[in-house]
Amino acid sequence: MKVGAGVLKSFLEKSIKQKELLEYIIVFVISICNFAGSMDIITLLKAARLRTLPLSVAGIITGSALAFREDPYAFRWEIFGWALLTTILFQVLSNFANDYGDGVKGTDNEHRIGPTRALQSGRVTRRQMKRVVLITALLSLFSATVLIYTAFGRENLLYISVFLF
Repeated sequence: MKVGAGVLKSFLEKSIKQKELLEYIIVFVISICNFAGSMDIITLLKAARLRTLPLSVAGIITGSALAFREDPYAFRWEIFGWALLTTILFQVLSNFANDYGDGVKGTDNEHRIGPTRALQSGRVTRRQMKRVVLITALLSLFSATVLIYTAFGRENLLYISVFLF
């Protein structure tokens, strides 16, 4: 299937917007570090376990690629973007919550096999990790809500509320 110039132009315009989004994300990460209580960015990124992201986004990318191939003109980039962001936030939330839970329960201790976790190592306090989990949970909720609203539209607002409650 041939992709027209209009689709290519749309893709390039979205890429430019994605660069702006990346700048916002960087500012946001710095803000989280400050809110969490002087947590440095490297520690936050290590705790997020970014190496787990490729598997979590694979389904979104594959499904979106198939949808784009089926009909590039009907493909909605904003849904793809929000789905990707929501998936990433859910994965990072899961990683932060796992780090917090294992640290509090004592599962992550000196006998743990594998990389040292942020809470276990003492680079992050329980309070800091709890704040990071809370912030990430709120962002995940916001992102998922926007995704559902974007995908289903205003006319299906009643159905959107089903996902929230």
